[in-house]
Amino acid sequence: MRPFAHAVILALVSALPCLSQEGDPSTFELRASWSPIASSTYQLYEQEPLKGLLAACPAEESSRYGYGDIEPLCPPAGLAVGEVYTVEEEALLPFLRQLHPGATMDLHHHTFPAHFFADIPPERRDPRYQETKPGMIRNVDGPFGIRAVLLDGDGPLDILLRAHPEFQFAEGTFFTPSQFEGRLVVDTGKREVLHFSLRVPDRKTNVDMNTTTGADIGHVPNLSLSGGPGPAPKGDASATLVRARRSLEIAFYGSWADLEWLPLPEAIAESRRLERPLHLVVLFGTLADESC
Repeated sequence: MRPFAHAVILALVSALPCLSQEGDPSTFELRASWSPIASSTYQLYEQEPLKGLLAACPAEESSRYGYGDIEPLCPPAGLAVGEVYTVEEEALLPFLRQLHPGATMDLHHHTFPAHFFADIPPERRDPRYQETKPGMIRNVDGPFGIRAVLLDGDGPLDILLRAHPEFQFAEGTFFTPSQFEGRLVVDTGKREVLHFSLRVPDRKTNVDMNTTTGADIGHVPNLSLSGGPGPAPKGDASATLVRARRSLEIAFYGSWADLEWLPLPEAIAESRRLERPLHLVVLFGTLADESC
């Protein structure tokens, strides 16, 4: 065979896997967005080292995944619509590392090196603090992990997820979103992902920043992953979604999230009506997520 013809055949063969992957319905593309911080309390994001580290985000603007990557997020067989289930913590890390390679589910403010507890005898240690990984102690009551709710099981599954990861940019430098909310529409029979998105809800304070020189709370308008051949589900403010979000909030924060919180004028009126004292809480952030 002539060398030129041989080279052309090799070029065509090497291109085939890429072409077949693009057309494979079991694979899907996610595009990443990480907009600049719009505001914060102390402008820590404008200072080094955080300023330089944020400039590299997201790590990859586009990446492809397979059905096997998404399968661990799906509910167990027989789960009822509206029921909360737990997802293995590591299941979202491949996707989150498209945003930053330092993605982790070990929230730094609830996880500590074991040597921090070296001087405390085990019998005197708070039982909430347990060694869940070699050399690491975790507050097991902390809001770790991933929870999900099946919104619709009639046809393709429609799933709402909530996760509490963070990004370790460098030693002592952490970027902690309030939460990631995910939406997954998947045809498990055909093993096709129709839509998948992960996003940090857009609100005035939705990220916490910690470095060796200080801490801050800020607002990132768009921190997300999104893709799939199907359209994004509609009805973002539907009653079904409101109930599901509430169920996930309670799953992470328990009775603390299930308390009835009232604005001060309403609380004063209710206190007078019931002839009961007020319990006042002043917050820098919020009790219902990890932004502060």
